[in-house]
Amino acid sequence: MKVRITWSMLNLVAPGGRAVFVDYHRPHRFHPLKPLMWRIFNWLEPFAPSMWRREVHDLAGSTGAGFRWRKRTRFGGMYIRS
Repeated sequence: MKVRITWSMLNLVAPGGRAVFVDYHRPHRFHPLKPLMWRIFNWLEPFAPSMWRREVHDLAGSTGAGFRWRKRTRFGGMYIRS
């Protein structure tokens, strides 16, 4: 499902345009909010940890080949912006 969404979004980008993806990122090992976020993930976002296995640009496959990818983490590594 996430692969199809990524492809669909990239196919809608006009030439010279950009797409911004905000996704979960594995918290740093000693992040102070990590214990709290694990509880929230278990309660509200049980699939979040499985999303960490693949980067968004990997999901794009050949559809993302014409794009320049940048990755920035936010909030001490809790979220990622590609």
